[in-house]
Amino acid sequence: MKITAQDLKDLGIVDRIITENDDTMRNLKKLIYETFKTNKKIKVSKLLNERFKKYRMIGEVHHVSRDR
Repeated sequence: MKITAQDLKDLGIVDRIITENDDTMRNLKKLIYETFKTNKKIKVSKLLNERFKKYRMIGEVHHVSRDR
């Protein structure tokens, strides 16, 4: 079974896909800094609750479509 970055994003396992190029490390450093700066303003209890909610939803089936 092959799983792609887009599959992981669609499943809600990852928040963002970072494309690789010559500026990947610079962009990654910037994204980490921005995320930290944003999360620093949020109460720890809220961050934890959101994280628990996200991980509890992984694997849940919300909609099943049948392509024929």
